[in-house]
Amino acid sequence: MSNDTSDFRGAFNSAIEAWRLANYPDMVVVYENGPQPANEGEAGPMFLDTSVRWYGASPSTVGTRPRGRHTGALALHVFSKQGQGVGQPGEVIDSLVELLRNRRLGSAVLSMPQLGVPGTANGWSKLSLFVPFRLDSA
Repeated sequence: MSNDTSDFRGAFNSAIEAWRLANYPDMVVVYENGPQPANEGEAGPMFLDTSVRWYGASPSTVGTRPRGRHTGALALHVFSKQGQGVGQPGEVIDSLVELLRNRRLGSAVLSMPQLGVPGTANGWSKLSLFVPFRLDSA
C-alpha cells in the first residue's frame, strides 16, 4: 500500500524540479527534509524554499477502514538578495502560479495560489506563495 502523504510530497517535489530545470536551471531549490546549502551564500542571488504545510484532516467515509481528507497548503518562498528589486522574483512567483493553479497533483487537488506578504530579513527579500490543497487518503 502506498503512503498518500509521502506520495503527494514526492509529486510536489518532482513537479518543482521539472519546472526548475525547464525555467530556472541555475536556481537553487531547498526542499523540505532535503539537502540544504551549507550557508546562504551558496544559494546564489536567488533561491526557492519549499514545504508542505498540513492544516487538518477529517474522515470522508465510514466503515472498517474509513477514507480521510487532509487539507493544507504548499508553501513556496522566493528569496533574493535585498536591494535587487522584485522583478525576477516576481516572474518566478508568476511562473509558479501558472504551474500550480487549480490542478491535480498526485492524489491531491490544488486550489488557486495565494500571494503572501513580502518581507525582508538578514539581507534577503522574500516573496511567498501558498497553494491550498485537499488530499484524499485511502
